[in-house]
Amino acid sequence: MKPISRTAIKKYFTETLQKESVTNTIRSADYKHHFSPKMLEDYMPRLTIDSKITGFHKRVAGYASGSTEVHIAQWILTNDAEAKAVVRHEVAHLVQHYVNGDTQAHGKEFTSALKVVSPRSWRKDRHWYDSPEVAKARKECEKNPNKIYLT
Repeated sequence: MKPISRTAIKKYFTETLQKESVTNTIRSADYKHHFSPKMLEDYMPRLTIDSKITGFHKRVAGYASGSTEVHIAQWILTNDAEAKAVVRHEVAHLVQHYVNGDTQAHGKEFTSALKVVSPRSWRKDRHWYDSPEVAKARKECEKNPNKIYLT
């Protein structure tokens, strides 16, 4: 597989957030947020690419922080298909948190949100899949967490 650039993955993140099914789901939940900022209207979630994701198992490729931001590991950018799957997975967490509040991370609410974000590939998008290229990039990032790898 080919790598994906930081610019391209950020563009993909924005495109995924702006899919009609995602925006409709977010807008239908806005009534729950009557007195608080509304996603996609008052704020746009942001994507951060981290050299090292701390506080989790080493193999975590990304995480969502509430409904405001997503972090992904830079080593996953080695494989464009897996990086895009991680983005879809984390966008589903944004939608899940916005629509349902604090619920089980990978429970039924997450599955519903994942089906909204990626209706055809939601089963595959539940997890990321390792490859020799990704494993090599992950090990390099673990050895040199302060080094910035360009893709």
